[in-house]
Amino acid sequence: MTPTTSTVTVAATATATDPKLPTPLMSLTYAVQMIVGTMVVVTGTRFFAEREAARCD
Repeated sequence: MTPTTSTVTVAATATATDPKLPTPLMSLTYAVQMIVGTMVVVTGTRFFAEREAARCD
C-alpha cells in the first residue's frame, strides 16, 4: 500500500463517517426547504404588489 492510496482511503472514510457532514437526505431536505421558502416569498411579493396596485386605482 502506497502512502498516496492510504491518504485517499483515509480521507474517503473520514468524509463518509464524519458526523459533522450532512447526509444526502439532509441535503435534499435543505434544498426542498429553500425552494419552498423561495416560492413563499415570490408568491407573497406578487400578492402584495397586486394588492397595492388595486388599492391605487
